[in-house]
Amino acid sequence: MNKKSFTIYLVMTIFPLLTFAAKVKVEGVYYNIIDKANQAEVTSGGIKYTGDIVIPSTITYEGVEYNVTSIGNFAFEGCDITSIIIPKGIKKIGYNAFLACKRLTSVVFPEGVVSLGSDVFNSCSSLTSVVLPRSIQDIGSQAFIGCPELQDVFCYSENVPSADSNIFNGSLIEYATLHVPSISLEDYQAATPWSGFGQIMPLDVMVSNIILDQTEITLIEGESTTITATVLPNDASNQSLVWSSNNEDVAMVSSKGKVIAMSPGTAIIAATANDGSKITSSCEVVVTKKPLGKCAKPSIAYIDGNVLLTCDTEGVEFVTEVIADNAITYYESEFSLFAIYTLNTYSTKAQYENSDTVSLTICWIECSEEHKGKETTDAINISSVPVLIQSHNNILTLSGLIDGVEVAAYDISGNKLATATASNGIAALEPQLTSGSIAIVSIGKFHVKIAIK
Repeated sequence: MNKKSFTIYLVMTIFPLLTFAAKVKVEGVYYNIIDKANQAEVTSGGIKYTGDIVIPSTITYEGVEYNVTSIGNFAFEGCDITSIIIPKGIKKIGYNAFLACKRLTSVVFPEGVVSLGSDVFNSCSSLTSVVLPRSIQDIGSQAFIGCPELQDVFCYSENVPSADSNIFNGSLIEYATLHVPSISLEDYQAATPWSGFGQIMPLDVMVSNIILDQTEITLIEGESTTITATVLPNDASNQSLVWSSNNEDVAMVSSKGKVIAMSPGTAIIAATANDGSKITSSCEVVVTKKPLGKCAKPSIAYIDGNVLLTCDTEGVEFVTEVIADNAITYYESEFSLFAIYTLNTYSTKAQYENSDTVSLTICWIECSEEHKGKETTDAINISSVPVLIQSHNNILTLSGLIDGVEVAAYDISGNKLATATASNGIAALEPQLTSGSIAIVSIGKFHVKIAIK
């Protein structure tokens, strides 16, 4: 195969991969669809674009999502646009893309943009500010020709972008300021056309991210909390933030991030960088009604095999967690049954704060030696009694005991802390342990773990 035929073959095989589908319109902006790559390119439309333009990072057409990766040639030529937001994901700006957009005043190119085509901002007579990202590598011929109002160019690339000497012709850059990374200041001062700026100054380090310690908060009317913000990078030149609420009737925020709940509803609290980077982070605040009061602590009783719950607050509902504390597998031919259940109960009511939790331990123990199970032809009958144990103010109260039964309390190291003898079915122990500690209660030959409250 000769060289000519090889070249033709290469073009014929690659070209279909980049073939555009028909031009489509999505939310007021026209795109060329690159089917093979699931990419879209912003293009010119049948009408001139006007006003503020927002380009999305992705579009959906006929159920397929496409990444927006470029702005095509002449896309906004002669359009009466006043501002444009370009998303991350855009890599290339075509030639003449913003030719003669005479009302456009500033443009910020996001990180990822690699090249600007020739004449991209030719005759943008109101353009005053341009931000070029760290990723920029190549700027086409006459890119900023005829922009006499240009005052500031911010270029974050540490490597001087490749550019013809004529890209700023007629833009009076001798009266403008070029802002570049301090590490590359001398390189820009020595390179054409950058050396033609009246001032070349080191860039402020712009904010790239704001991390909030809370992104969702629920508060009761009148409550307050403070959101802590971390500004990145740590060496950002201006780390001050502007705090705002989109609904101050629901939640207000101070200049230091203190949030005050005002009335029921939802508000978005935002922290925005004050360096012009427009970086922002937000937190959703849900405010609920102030409770009418707190539910009274419930009382628990065990009567005739049933648990009875009562509360001094009318109309409450009870929530009880029941825990079986001693699930045991036996392997002996003879054993004693000993059941333990712990009940944790609180009361709840609409517009009221939940009550404190009350705990009760119920253990079934054999009532005496002579009441052990006796084998019959049908079953084994076991007589046992329920013993109730409650902890309150460091006092353990046991009820349901047989009079005269000795009870004792130990710490987890086995040290005896208190003893008592049941009278009228009740015994009280005061083990002198701190709240949250575990006591071992001995009832005859049985032992039960109890949390001190």
